[in-house]
Amino acid sequence: MVKSFNLIASVPGYISTLQLLTISLKKKVFIGMPINKIITTFIFLAGLFFLSCNPSEPEKAPAGLEFKAEDASCTEAWIKLKVNDIVGAEVYRGDALIFNFAGQNIDTTLYDEGLLPNHVYKYHTSIQLYSNSNAVTKELTLQTMDTTSHNFTWQTFTFGGEAGSSVLNDVAIIDENNIWAVGEIYMKDSLGNPDPHTYNAVHWDGSEWKVKKITVLFRGSIITPPLEGVFAFAEDDIWFVGSLPIHGDGINWTMFDLRTTVDPNLSLSRAWGSNTNNIYFVGRKGNIAHWDGVKWSKIESEIDVKLRDIWGTPNGKTVWVSGYEDFKPTILLKISNSIIETVFNSRDYLFVNSPDHISGGIVSVWTNNT
Repeated sequence: MVKSFNLIASVPGYISTLQLLTISLKKKVFIGMPINKIITTFIFLAGLFFLSCNPSEPEKAPAGLEFKAEDASCTEAWIKLKVNDIVGAEVYRGDALIFNFAGQNIDTTLYDEGLLPNHVYKYHTSIQLYSNSNAVTKELTLQTMDTTSHNFTWQTFTFGGEAGSSVLNDVAIIDENNIWAVGEIYMKDSLGNPDPHTYNAVHWDGSEWKVKKITVLFRGSIITPPLEGVFAFAEDDIWFVGSLPIHGDGINWTMFDLRTTVDPNLSLSRAWGSNTNNIYFVGRKGNIAHWDGVKWSKIESEIDVKLRDIWGTPNGKTVWVSGYEDFKPTILLKISNSIIETVFNSRDYLFVNSPDHISGGIVSVWTNNT
């Protein structure tokens, strides 16, 4: 007796119907099937199994991973590394390990030095995740700048010194024909006698420097305050800092008396802003003030050190502030999304034998990236 029936073979994601022939002879049953079909079916099912259970499949990169070149000079490179929820990360230049991190969250700019000018370097990072023993890798390529053989010609300009010791504190370049520098400049009057009224600025118009007196109305009196800082957005949009903020168009100037409107103890010396409606001022005793185009406010730094310089990213989202004072700690602050944090305080390293120890003060700060 010959019968036919269907046998359903099932594996994850696959169902096959195999038609078999059954031959019955004296209660003995034999199942017959072409051998080539058996082999083909076995290979196909085995392939499905290995494809669905391959343990060596690479892990996907974690969300928010950043590994990119930020900048390069002739012999230096700056690389951004940002990643969260990891076991650790390694960074290689070629085959050489140059950085090794352990921890859950990394958000830093790596500094690599001792490079060759006009040279292409390949970097990669290897990131160890919690979920899998396989490391995630990401690569980047950057080229260092070439050296230059240009010869520079320097000129020296002197101001004051005729009737006292003069000083220039800060400078702002609008363009090659419009430059402001500020300070205290002592001159003689037309009779050759010391001028009792100090000059507080010099201006370059493209052909010569002119000594200026920036005067403002302050509590009913016209004064010529010593100027410590200057920041300019355009020829008619200039900010000075003379303990208090001063704004003008190059001819007319207005001082903002924040001691009567914000804090009686404010004393400021430097300014930086992404635009004239987002500008910061820093100064003595950790003072920080901000103008948003509508109102003034004070940012509490919780620092009692003179803040000497400030600079931020072009989009204004991140601002860096440096400060130091004799017999007080060196400070580095970061303002990001209106939140201020202390990035470095040398007091924390005073009694620690650490390679991160800084001796001396940070007198200036600059950045061009986030």
